[in-house]
Amino acid sequence: MNTLFQRSRLLLCGLLLATGAASAQTYPTKPVTLMVPYPAGGPSDATARIFTTPLGKELGQQVLVDNLGGVSGALAAQKVLAAPADGHMIFQGSPNETILSPLANAAVKLKAEDFRLVHPVADAVMVFVARKDLPANNVDELIALARKSPDQPLSYGSVGIGSLYHLLLEKVQQ
Repeated sequence: MNTLFQRSRLLLCGLLLATGAASAQTYPTKPVTLMVPYPAGGPSDATARIFTTPLGKELGQQVLVDNLGGVSGALAAQKVLAAPADGHMIFQGSPNETILSPLANAAVKLKAEDFRLVHPVADAVMVFVARKDLPANNVDELIALARKSPDQPLSYGSVGIGSLYHLLLEKVQQ
């Protein structure tokens, strides 16, 4: 049995547990939405789309990916919490949306306890990537380059203010 299929089955078991009173014979009664807290086309979206077909086959219902970016993922997390707790909307989240976002933004009114881990679906490796012509071949050289020219700061991109990626780069700047 391949790993993707095993993970899908484990995810299904968790979904069935998460539906509360619904039994395996009646769940799901309609398509299931897999909420991804970032725009389409990124790694989170790609990961979600890998699981939709095998999970849909196991459930006997279509699984639809819904991408909703914003507020470092908290917008999608809040939408899932506002949905009926019937297992028809599940969240592909991470500590970034469920822990860090509420800590970094007072407007985010969710708690990590509002969610229950069903099953991990992917590991994410974070890397620094720079233009090929930037004279830095590793992080130490990148930091040295930034210190050498404080009047010409280096710029970077992240998924949003208050996100894990933003805070990591803030720490690197220190």
